[in-house]
Amino acid sequence: MRATVRGHDGVIAFEDSPLARHPYDLLVEAWILPSQSLALRAKRGDGIIAPPKDFNAWQPFPPAQPYPLGQYVWRD
Repeated sequence: MRATVRGHDGVIAFEDSPLARHPYDLLVEAWILPSQSLALRAKRGDGIIAPPKDFNAWQPFPPAQPYPLGQYVWRD
């Protein structure tokens, strides 16, 4: 997930990410994908994985409008 977030910018379609393929698809909670992506970014421009296209339940924020975390970035 971290490699996908850091290797792209903008909104990343879940279906275009490795997370959509087995066995990773078994480890995904759709509603939390944008928040997990935001937490794993190394810089503000890194990508955010959107929930699957058929997901229509609650999510913390729209992927195209990330929650402002200020200066927070993931450091290795």
